[in-house]
Amino acid sequence: PIKSAISAFPFSFLAVPSGSIAAFLVTACTQYNWIMWTGWITISLGVGSMSLLGLQSSRSLQFGLQVPGGIGVGVLYTIIAIPLQATMHVDDVGLAVGTLVFFRLTGQIIGLAISAAIFSNTYTTRASRWENLPAIAEQFRDGSAAVYAIGKLSSLDGYPLVKDKILETYAVSLHYVWIALAVLAPVGLLTSLFI
Repeated sequence: PIKSAISAFPFSFLAVPSGSIAAFLVTACTQYNWIMWTGWITISLGVGSMSLLGLQSSRSLQFGLQVPGGIGVGVLYTIIAIPLQATMHVDDVGLAVGTLVFFRLTGQIIGLAISAAIFSNTYTTRASRWENLPAIAEQFRDGSAAVYAIGKLSSLDGYPLVKDKILETYAVSLHYVWIALAVLAPVGLLTSLFI
């Protein structure tokens, strides 16, 4: 878990300052559309570039490819509330923010469900082609339980070829998740063009 947290640090860390900078730019420029569009473009490029990651990717590439996505998330998390509130009467702002939170959480759940389905289906399809696995590796064959089995990967240290095959399956499955997100993110950009 600590290695995972360190690996995802650039993405998480950049979201906060980029959101603050975006809010400052809205105040300074008194406009929000171009900032929002920049956020959508940045997150689209960010999640698309994450699909380039593989097992042999260097640490600098792993960290560097997270930069656009982290910036895009920060910008959008802050900026999307502004056009919603800008068109509301003062008495309706609370309802508008509540609606935004509802749709934001619903979107996160739908995104998680889509990503989990893509990951699980890709993993299961690739795992069904594995042959001659030792009994200890059979626990990694089920795509729906693959995420929970990550902590048990160290049990395969004595079987490096099998472990590499399983890790490759994880990587390919994540690759397809990133591609799907890269296809879906521009939909947000397109809908924001009508604001």
